Amino acid sequence: MEPLFDFYCYDCHGLGTNEGGVTLDEFTAETIEDHDLWMRVLKNTRAHIMPPLEEAHPTIEEREQLAQWVKTELF
Repeated sequence: MEPLFDFYCYDCHGLGTNEGGVTLDEFTAETIEDHDLWMRVLKNTRAHIMPPLEEAHPTIEEREQLAQWVKTELF
């Protein structure tokens, strides 16, 4: 998942930036187990809210890959 997060997410949600209070590059036991955070990630990527319209967007396959990772690895 790191390449997807790096390309699509970290400009706003990593590397010292936490837009909306969301940081995706500092995984801890607490953030990995934060189901509310990952539900927001799923909902926002599925609804095409994230990344914002003016940013590059993942392909359908990349979105599905992210969804599968969250569902199978984190939930």
